[in-house]
Amino acid sequence: MGNYAFCDNIALTNIDLSVCTGLTTIGECAFQNNDALTTLKLPDSLKTIGYCAFYNCDKLIALETGSNLTHIDDYAFQYCHGLKTVNIKGGNNATIDYMAFYDCNGLESVTIGDGVKTLNGYVFGYCDKLKEVTIGNTVTTIGYNAFYCCYALANLSLGSSVETIGESAFYDCNALEELTIPDSVKTINSGAFAGIESLKNVTIGSGCTSINTYAFSGDTALESITVSADNTTYASADGALLNKDKTTILLYPKSRSGAYIIPDTITEIGESTFSDCKNLTEIVIGNGVITVSANAFANCTALTKAVIGDSVTTIGDGAFNSCTSLSQVTFGKNITSVGNYAFCDNTALTEVDLSVCTGLITIGEHTFQNNDA
Repeated sequence: MGNYAFCDNIALTNIDLSVCTGLTTIGECAFQNNDALTTLKLPDSLKTIGYCAFYNCDKLIALETGSNLTHIDDYAFQYCHGLKTVNIKGGNNATIDYMAFYDCNGLESVTIGDGVKTLNGYVFGYCDKLKEVTIGNTVTTIGYNAFYCCYALANLSLGSSVETIGESAFYDCNALEELTIPDSVKTINSGAFAGIESLKNVTIGSGCTSINTYAFSGDTALESITVSADNTTYASADGALLNKDKTTILLYPKSRSGAYIIPDTITEIGESTFSDCKNLTEIVIGNGVITVSANAFANCTALTKAVIGDSVTTIGDGAFNSCTSLSQVTFGKNITSVGNYAFCDNTALTEVDLSVCTGLITIGEHTFQNNDA
C-alpha cells in the first residue's frame, strides 16, 4: 500500500485489511489524520508499518499486529489519543521505532510479544495513562526515554532477553512501586529509573555489570535494593547497593531515616551515594573509608551531624553541598583535600575546625560559600 494512499479521509471509520492476506507494507502517512477511524484490522502477513502511517488517528481504540512484523516506523501511531490497548503479537526481529506511539495519552495497556527485538527512543513517551506494560522474551534493547513520563505505569514485566535499558527509559513513571531487573540485563543507563517517587523495592539480577550513578536518582521512596548473590559486579547489604567485594557503597535507599554508621569495611563512598536522602539525620564515616566522592551527601536537608573518620583523605566536590541543617562536622586528622563546593550552602553550619587536619593541602573553590551562619 502506497504512501498517503488514504490520508486525510476524515469520514473513514473502519478499516479491515485482514482479508489482504498478501499485504506486507503500509506506506508513509497512508492513513494519517483519519480522525474518525475507530476500528483497524491488520493481516498476519504485514511486515512494515510506515512513517506516520496512522499519525493522528485520534479515535482509534485498539491495535493488534500479526506474527510477521519487522518494523513500525517513526511516528506511526503518534497522537492516537483514543488508543487504549496495543498488542504486538510477535515479529521477526522487529523494531518499534522513534516516537511510534508518542503521546497516545489514552493508552492503558501494552503487550510486546516474542519476535520484537528493539524498542527505540520515546516509543511510548508521554503515554500518561499507561498502567501496564509486558515486554516479551526477545526484546534486547529498551531505548532512551522509551517510557518517559508514563505517570500511571504500575505494572512492569521485563522479558528474559533484555540486555540494555537506555537513558531515562522509565523516567518519572510515578506509580511503579516494585521493580525486578531480570538476569539478562547487563547495562542500566543514566536516569533509567530516575524520578520515580513511588519506587520502594528494586531487585537486580545476576547479569548486571553496569549501573550508572544516576540510574535511580530522585527515587525518594526507595527502601531496599537486593542484588542476586550470583552477580559478579554488585552486591547488596542492609538494603544498599555495593560493589561485589563490599568495599564501595554505591547507593543508599533514600527513604531511610535517622542515623547511619558506615562500616569500617567500606573504603569508598561513591558519587551521589546518599544524595537527596531527605530523612538522614546523622552520618558517621567509619575508619576504613579513604574517599568521600563527589556529591556523596548533597541535598541531605535533614542531616545535622557528620563525623568523618581519621582514615578519610579526600572529600570530593560537592560532597556535603546544600545540607541546610548541618550544624556540626567533625573532621578526621588525615584529610588532605576538600573539593570544590564541598560544604557550600550549609546555612546552619556555625563552626569549621580544620586545625586537626595537619596534612591538609587543598581547600577548593567555593568550598564553604554561602554558609551565612
